[in-house]
Amino acid sequence: MQILLWILRCASSLSIVGSSIIIYMIVSNRKRLQFPQNRILLAMSIIDILQSIATGLANAPAPKSSQRPGAFGTDATCTAQGFFFQMGFAVPLYNATLSLYFLLRIRYNFRRQQFVRIEPYLHGISLLYPLITGIIGVSFGLFTTLPLICWIDLYDSNKCCLVFAFAGLAVFISFGVTMYSIILSFCSLRDMKIYESIARKNNRCDDRATQLTRERWEVVKQLCIYHVGFSITYVWIFIKMICIWLHVTPNTSWCVLAAVFTPLQGLWNLVAYSQPAFSRLRAAKPDKSFVWTIRHTFFDNRIEEVVITEGSVGTNQYPIAARNMLMDEWSLEGHDNVEDNLSNSSRSKVSVSSSRSDFTNPVMNSNQREFDDV
Repeated sequence: MQILLWILRCASSLSIVGSSIIIYMIVSNRKRLQFPQNRILLAMSIIDILQSIATGLANAPAPKSSQRPGAFGTDATCTAQGFFFQMGFAVPLYNATLSLYFLLRIRYNFRRQQFVRIEPYLHGISLLYPLITGIIGVSFGLFTTLPLICWIDLYDSNKCCLVFAFAGLAVFISFGVTMYSIILSFCSLRDMKIYESIARKNNRCDDRATQLTRERWEVVKQLCIYHVGFSITYVWIFIKMICIWLHVTPNTSWCVLAAVFTPLQGLWNLVAYSQPAFSRLRAAKPDKSFVWTIRHTFFDNRIEEVVITEGSVGTNQYPIAARNMLMDEWSLEGHDNVEDNLSNSSRSKVSVSSSRSDFTNPVMNSNQREFDDV
């Protein structure tokens, strides 16, 4: 039991570190807050930190009378831990919101201004569900002491419906929305590739549209990383629910795997969020070490200046895609503002439909223009 408790604490600490880095990456550059997916990830990371802290406390908030290892709390602290753990189920719903945002941008050509109209409702749904269920759990005394944390009694077959209502429903919705978004985005990009192949044969292929389609593929890959991290984190709840239905007690292996992977959502989010910027910076600076790339991806807000000052400068040595990624405004946003500045007469049908869904090129600003001029 002591080993499981320390595994749970270490995994929760990694999740807190991951979510904290995401928060730093977003709030350290206020311009990133104008992008909806960054606001979604910011809210998700804050909630994840609260849940990870509650999870990392393990048995500490449990009443002393429970005689759990390390327990020195009261019934009130146990209930508080259960409430904040329940609030963490806003994370699956925020994951669904993020997937929906990517889908609307890629397949349905939503622009930021359009998504902003529905964004408050999505935030409300994501937060109200765990808040209401948490209040119900506190009001009816549903949160009790378990072997590792305080929450709904997972070992009581009579509370299987409660486990589904409090947790399984959010996880099921998130899984369904994410899979739906990935499949439709993939189908949309496949159709675009077919169109480009036909256009290329007729010598009518738009190079800019081809580049944007290629960048959309990168976004779908990023969405898949989010989904894999989400699945690894929450699959254990489904396994536990199945065990409850079948009246089967999970073995020790399940307990170890659940303790390792369930608290790691913040770490998976960090991997998915930073992967595009890390990959492009790595391509732009192949002579730098892995640690250097990690450090500048996470903590350097002026990566373009690092490239200028710490490496030989030349536009031929740093591809446009890599240099754009160094601005770290790398998701689906850049051509909204560019498109607003273009006249209708200067845009082709292909470039219009493509530019509205660009996830990877940054918003043009004075710093980028200065960097391009070097």
